[in-house]
Amino acid sequence: MNFFENIKKSKEIKHICTISKENIQLSNNDHIPVNNDVLVLLVEAKNSHILEKYINDY
Repeated sequence: MNFFENIKKSKEIKHICTISKENIQLSNNDHIPVNNDVLVLLVEAKNSHILEKYINDY
């Protein structure tokens, strides 16, 4: 499972939007980010270890 799929399935991390060179995708379900996109995520401090694990596993 890739990084984005982990984020998408997580209940603790919310994918707010994706910023790419061409545009901003506000929909968190319809757009699959690519390597150069920037993900805007919402993570509570108590859940930051979950995001850290996803990053380390990626």
